[in-house]
Amino acid sequence: MSSRHISQNIRNRIRAQAQDRCGYCLSQQKYVLGPLEIEHIQPIALGGSNDEDNL
Repeated sequence: MSSRHISQNIRNRIRAQAQDRCGYCLSQQKYVLGPLEIEHIQPIALGGSNDEDNL
């Protein structure tokens, strides 16, 4: 498992917390042409982690 891997369990919790909306524009997933990505607040390359509070 790479340091970039985010478990499906965490992905599901993040999506539920966001109510399947984009964190920037709040568009609902059903209106976006493609899957919404889960992004890091502090990038992995700058020492960030896959902890929920950084996603």
